[in-house]
Amino acid sequence: MNHPARPLHVLHTESIYSRGGEKYLFELLKRVKQTHSVHLYLHRISPHWRNQYKNNNISVTMLWTPQRLFWLLLPITLFINFLQLKKTIKKTDVLFATNFPMNFLSVLISARAICHCFEPLAIFYDPVRIASLSPFSRFCVAVAKLLYAPLDRWAYAKSAVLTALGPSVEPYIIETYRRKPDLYLPNGVDCRFFSYAAHAPVRTHRPFVLGHSTDYTIFKGTQDFLSIIAYLKKTGLPVIARISESIPDEETKKKYVTYIKRHTIEHMVEFAGAVAERRLPDFYRSLDFFIYTGSPECAGGSTASLSVLEAQSCGTPVIRSRGDDHEIIDGVTGYYIDPHNHEESGKILTKALRLSKSGKYKMRAASRKYIYSRFDWDTTGNILTRAIRHLEI
Repeated sequence: MNHPARPLHVLHTESIYSRGGEKYLFELLKRVKQTHSVHLYLHRISPHWRNQYKNNNISVTMLWTPQRLFWLLLPITLFINFLQLKKTIKKTDVLFATNFPMNFLSVLISARAICHCFEPLAIFYDPVRIASLSPFSRFCVAVAKLLYAPLDRWAYAKSAVLTALGPSVEPYIIETYRRKPDLYLPNGVDCRFFSYAAHAPVRTHRPFVLGHSTDYTIFKGTQDFLSIIAYLKKTGLPVIARISESIPDEETKKKYVTYIKRHTIEHMVEFAGAVAERRLPDFYRSLDFFIYTGSPECAGGSTASLSVLEAQSCGTPVIRSRGDDHEIIDGVTGYYIDPHNHEESGKILTKALRLSKSGKYKMRAASRKYIYSRFDWDTTGNILTRAIRHLEI
């Protein structure tokens, strides 16, 4: 006799863009769906993600949220969401929740809540991110933090299981929440989709192509990336920089364009817009190197990056800022840089681009091998499934 699959209820704020967090959650739930019936609760979702979840038999329920003034109306939102969720979720059901306010709701509703922390909420705890806001926004954030940060800390303290991406984010979590993660749920890569063309031609002539992905926040360090490109112009090394985006932001983009014109590097920089998932492997394979310049001072900028892993899976070496010491092997699958030191970073890039043909082939193959052997969604899914089953006992 077949017994119905046990439910897993998942609380997440939104799935709108193709950011790492949205992709991470989708890949994880696809694996858990093999053993549990998965029910996802969101404030907002795009047609793309709705179809993706529907095609994988994961139910999606929309929770009430105001059209604007989210933080001002948060007490009302929490109250209404709590009543909505209590209709379908039992106290003994297992919940998986991401950052605030979903972690708070999950702990209120169930004694079996697994709370996942990508990184401490930036607008509450990251001074670099806060400093990048306007004065009025900083005032609003200060008020929101005063009111809601205690609820965020309480939720992570009371959760049955606290999970994180990996060791690189752990110091930030301990500093903020005074609790060490119980489990790591690391990023993974679908290596069949993000595939490596072993016999693809290696560029040993001009122009070289560098890739970068931005969401136009300080986390991605795009300003540093452009400054490094400006330095490369001085060296005479012919380079094309292709910048993709996960979230559009025309105002910030205008500032980047102004910088590009001021340093006369228009001929070196291309904005590729939002690259569709199906085209991402081709995007990565078109590059000599993928450049990740996430801010070393920000937890969200210096730790895990799904793009870094996807690029290597496609055989594209990565040059990235320090922060996560596990995503590349320095000198083997790429190089670490200090993105704020534009001259030194430019020298490292110059050295990498001038590698011999055999040296580049070796680095490409090593990049693919490293990702294939260490970053697997099925492994991460199994870790979460075991944690769920442990709570069900």
